[in-house]
Amino acid sequence: MPDTIREEINEYIEFISEAEFSEYCNYFKGIASNYLKNINNQNSIGITSVHYPEIFIRSCGGAPIYLTGGFEKIPDETEEIFPQISDTTTKTITNLLLNKELQLKDKLRAVLVYNNNDSNRKVKYYLEQEGYRVLFVSEEPFLLEKVPKRFKQDQRDIIRKLMSILKTVITKEKLLKSAETITKSHKLFKDIDNSILETKLKIFIKETYYLTDDIEEWQNEVEKLINKLPKNTKLNEKIFLTGSDIQFPNYKITSLLDENGIYRYKSNCYVPYPYDYSGLNKKLPLPLLLDQIYEIHYKNQYSNNMISRPNIEINEEIDAVIFHLLKGQLLSAYYAGKLEKNCMKKNISFLCIETDSTKADKEQIAIRIEAFSELLGINSFYDKRRERDESKMA
Repeated sequence: MPDTIREEINEYIEFISEAEFSEYCNYFKGIASNYLKNINNQNSIGITSVHYPEIFIRSCGGAPIYLTGGFEKIPDETEEIFPQISDTTTKTITNLLLNKELQLKDKLRAVLVYNNNDSNRKVKYYLEQEGYRVLFVSEEPFLLEKVPKRFKQDQRDIIRKLMSILKTVITKEKLLKSAETITKSHKLFKDIDNSILETKLKIFIKETYYLTDDIEEWQNEVEKLINKLPKNTKLNEKIFLTGSDIQFPNYKITSLLDENGIYRYKSNCYVPYPYDYSGLNKKLPLPLLLDQIYEIHYKNQYSNNMISRPNIEINEEIDAVIFHLLKGQLLSAYYAGKLEKNCMKKNISFLCIETDSTKADKEQIAIRIEAFSELLGINSFYDKRRERDESKMA
């Protein structure tokens, strides 16, 4: 494992270890420590987005290997491929795939890449030049409420390619078994979010779901953790962090919020919930069952799509919104403008942070978040936390 990647993961684990109840999370820290270290499944498929549904890969007997874009250090050779305005996440993931020390080309049967921006289209060419088998997935805009035929066709095409690569056939039994396992993980994500854990620890545990090669073991460990925790009282989560994805192991924004007393908040910037297939009609024949799964995937993405919602809703319980905007992501920038206007109408405090995955601008962002937290009167929460930490040290 390259030293720079290992260092960034260890720094993140050290940050997580500051949280209350982190002593119960050694299993999850172990998953993070071993990320991309031991890929033993010969049917491993690299995935460049955690938003891609895992059910088809698992139903084909494959193992999804999620390639995360949260690493800070990018070597010069990767920088030469992409201009400065390129998508930060794409650039980071490409670094993992082209890294000779990781040798992912020898461990992955194929890499699934979304055809959703110029950076990814450029990536396809370079990966194929390096000998990767690339599955280029069409990105549906999710503008229509009704599921378009092309979306279903695109999903069918990927399934056919996966079955060809993995030399297997999806059966109804395999599909339902995978759906049941993934749905259980969806419910456990809810249990994590409803627990008394600090937000940064909730985020970390959910991230490890996409890093582990053993879902069943992960599920068992989450259940053990939840049972150890004090029963939850009402959580004070009045701040909403939204915008561009924040990917493992990047914790710049998380740490800055934490340092300014914002350690409990709602967010959809981190890994998504696994899909919920509890509504599947198990009596349907395989083709119709697949159609129902396509609809679940589409409706989930449609409900989370930025453009398809002309009026962005803010929960009445939210007092403030922090928008994380990665440089080069024009759609997110457009969404930030709409959201700010909506917040102004509802007298909700709004802060937009435009940044990248590096720490170069950390000091400037820290000043803005500190001023924002003072505006919200959050220092009292920070003081209570500091008192708690000092009492532990006494």
